[in-house]
Amino acid sequence: MLVKGCVLGLHEHLAPAMKLLRLAVTTDARFESVVDVMQTVAMLWKSREPLEATTIDELADALTMLYERAIYLGEHLPDHSNDAVPAVNALVMLRELVCSEAGRALDSDLYWSMVARLKDSHAHTLIRGASAGLLYLGELLGEKMLARELTGHLEGLSDAHSGVAYLRGVLCVAREVLWQLPVLLEVLDGLLTRWSESEFIINLPELRLALASLTPRETDRVAQAVARRHGMETLGPLVNYALDETRLQRHLELSAAVREIMSSDGLSAWVQP
Repeated sequence: MLVKGCVLGLHEHLAPAMKLLRLAVTTDARFESVVDVMQTVAMLWKSREPLEATTIDELADALTMLYERAIYLGEHLPDHSNDAVPAVNALVMLRELVCSEAGRALDSDLYWSMVARLKDSHAHTLIRGASAGLLYLGELLGEKMLARELTGHLEGLSDAHSGVAYLRGVLCVAREVLWQLPVLLEVLDGLLTRWSESEFIINLPELRLALASLTPRETDRVAQAVARRHGMETLGPLVNYALDETRLQRHLELSAAVREIMSSDGLSAWVQP
């Protein structure tokens, strides 16, 4: 209603819409949806000149109200045991809004304090990793500290899957750390060397998701860095169009099953590379 009122030029009738918006926002318990509405209001604020809405104080008030509600909900972000990606996307979107012209009047310290607490104490490693990546982008977490955080999660956690989820969170918002922090490739290389076949199969889907955001050029850049670590000029073709993800995963599981059967029959030497 607020958007329609501005588009139709009914600026003097926006007070009821603001009242309804305030009621809706205060009863909305989802961080992601509040941030989504805030983005809509921010776009409306940016378009205030062509809409002849430059004197409408309701837009600035709505942004402040939505921001304060988003910060409150972010402070109490639930565990998101099933899927934390929407919450991560909302954290990224909120950062963009805070850093935009529309968010210039907002208190950015509230956002960064919230993100810092999420990094230190949230239960989901994906959200902790994304928060660390956001702090790195905001120059509130240095390279050495981020490298230490990543190393600690990848090597220190008893559950390797959680460590990879932390890496995925970082790469969701700051994938450039793969080539800016050489220690990260060193840690990943060490993990892949130490993992058994079964551990690799279990962690492969999460690892693929962690690297899925890379562009083809960035993938080539990381591949060249990995090749240099092993004394090679190239890793060869990086794409195999003959296999899709599902078939590859199935083949890996079958290979592991065959190895287990051969080992139980005392024939493990037959399947050694």
